[in-house]
Order: sequence, then structure tokens, then C-alpha cells
Amino acid sequence: WSGSEASDDKKVADGWARHVELATELVGKTEKLGRPPDDLSRVLSLMAIGGPGVVSMRALERVVSGQSEGDGTDVRSYAGPLAHSFLHLFNLPEVMYLLRDRGKEEPYWQSVLNYCVAGNLQSVMDEFSHILMESLGLVDANRDRAAKDVSKVISDSLTIRTSTAKADVITTNRRRVQIEDDNAIRMRTRFAMRFADQDSEDGSEGTRKDQVRAAFNSPFWPFVLATTSVGQEGLDFHPYCHAVVHWNLPSNPVDLEQREGRIHRYKGHALRKNIADQFAETPQRGTTDPWIAMFEAARESRPDDENDLYPFWISPNGAAKIERHVPALPHSREQIQKANLSRSLVLYRMVFGQNRQEDLVEYLTQQLPPEDVDGIVELCRIDLSPLGKERD
Repeated sequence: WSGSEASDDKKVADGWARHVELATELVGKTEKLGRPPDDLSRVLSLMAIGGPGVVSMRALERVVSGQSEGDGTDVRSYAGPLAHSFLHLFNLPEVMYLLRDRGKEEPYWQSVLNYCVAGNLQSVMDEFSHILMESLGLVDANRDRAAKDVSKVISDSLTIRTSTAKADVITTNRRRVQIEDDNAIRMRTRFAMRFADQDSEDGSEGTRKDQVRAAFNSPFWPFVLATTSVGQEGLDFHPYCHAVVHWNLPSNPVDLEQREGRIHRYKGHALRKNIADQFAETPQRGTTDPWIAMFEAARESRPDDENDLYPFWISPNGAAKIERHVPALPHSREQIQKANLSRSLVLYRMVFGQNRQEDLVEYLTQQLPPEDVDGIVELCRIDLSPLGKERD
């Protein structure tokens, strides 16, 4: 579990392995170490609560504790390299600038510990590990495979390479318009990326679309993903996103649904925020995974008029919603198109009985007399609940 193979940088990997070796040598020794530092209790407490290594170990153990035994590999064998990936994250210049104590009153490593505790890194890792167990199909896998696959995906997300985006410089003269390749503007992208194969900043193998998607579907960067219609269909972006900005609008409600369907899916981000808001204090009742306990509590509190889509697709009442943003200019054609699409979308969803309440109410109140609304809704509604199955 030294993580000696977790870095492409041999110097860093050897240093980490040596650090573990020294720590191992100290275990069991009785020699005196001298006067303990005044802040020893505080530092040990911070490490126990938010140290990346401890957090990684605890998160993996929580999601694999109920799995069948594998070949007996210690979970630390996967928690060590995963914790090592946090070194890559916290040693980046932009991260160091954000976290370093400007007054130089504490060393950088203590700033990192304080940040991990203040940001509740444990909750972040618990949630991400729970999502990966299902998205990677590991619910029935043994402990070894589950811990290995979950730790690898998290490590890959933490260590995604910086990419470069190129902006063309276009010049004109009386004869032609041309793009000056030699003067192209290159920009480092880490906080936001485009969903495409990209060149790496250091000239090594570039970043692939699958790597960008995996990193975006994590609590780590990139936090903004830009895509053309290639990301409109068949891809999931819901694990950590619940807002779509439509740079331009499609011509029909089906395409609009395809776009927004990328983030409106099983156990989506907005849904989990609402679940956590209402059931965070649920006792774990025989499971070490807090998210299993919260979803079970939400399912048990399901209203009588809800079906099996609740609470895994339809969230309980809460502040988090799927957000749609259309940056249409005033008096532009897109403003008219947005209104037309909204009306078409309500009718489209009404046919399937999956209306968004706010859109439906707004449409019906604009089109129908108040006394006729209930009857027309019941007439148009299709019940998609399983046939012959009694509701809890």
C-alpha cells in the first residue's frame, strides 16, 4: 500500500515509498521520540478526520464492507495509491495558490489538512464511491475488484492532465480572410474543458473524450463541460451536474429532452442534494454506506401516490432542481423559439405522463379555464407505474 507505482514521476514515487518505509520502521519501537509538539493532538485529529489517506481508506471500506471476499487483498493496497493521487492535486500551482496561508503562519501541508476538514472531504469521497459502485456495475462484485475499480476511477479523475485549447486569430485584407496558425492563442484548461480529444500541455499523449467525461462526472475538475451535439445523446453527465446552458436551441422538443436528459437520470446530482438535505441524519441501520441508508429512508417515506420512480428518479421536495439556462438576447429569434419550445415540451411530456409540474401548471393556466384543468389533465395522463404491482 505504499503507492510506489501510483505516479509517473519516479522521484515522487520513490519518495513516497521511502516515507512509508520509515513509518513502518517506527511501528513497535519503544525508543523515545522526544518532547511531543504542542499541536500534536490537533494535527492527529485533523488527519483522522480529513487526511486524504485516512479518508480514502474509510470511503473504500464503507462501500465494500458488504461485498463477498476476494483474494484477500487488503483494502489499504488500493487506498494508498488513491491517497497518493491527492498529492498530484494539492501540488498543482493553482491549488497551492488557493490554499496556501498568505501569512506564512502554518506550513502548506497543514493548510491542506484544514481545507480537507472544512470542505468535509470524507463526505465527498463517500458520495463519489457510492455512485461509482453502481455506475461501474460493482454491486455484486467482490471486495478486491470493487475497491480496485473504484480507487482507479477516482485516481484517474484526480490526475487528469491539463489540456490546451487553441483560439484562432483571423485577419482580413482586401483580398481574403485567413487564419494565422502561427499566432494562434493557446489557453490552459483545467477548470473548464471541451468534450473532445485534446492536446496535452506538456506535449505528451493528449486527453481523450472518455477521460474528460470521467473527470467531469466526479466532484473534482473540470467543473464546466462544453460540448456540441455530440454530447447530446447516449451519454451521462448527471453524477455531479444539474444545470444545462443551451448556447443555441434545437428545433424540436425531442432534441431538447435529449440534451437535458443527460443530467436528469437515476440518482442525479440535484436528487442527491435533496435526499441529503432531508435524510442526512438517518441511522445507518446495518450498512456502512451512508447513502444506502439515506435512500432507503427516502423510499420508506414515499407518499402513497408515488411509484417506484421515487426516490431514485423523482426527488423529494427540495431546493435543488434541474436547471435550464438559455442566454437569449432581448428581441432575438431565440426568445420566440424558447417560448414555442416550452409549449411544445409541455405537450410532449404530457403524452408520457412525465410532466414537470412547474411547466405544466404554467402552460395550463395560460391556455385553459381554471375549472377545466383537473379534468383535462386526468384525461391526458398515462400511468406508467408497473402493472399489477401494489404500491407500498
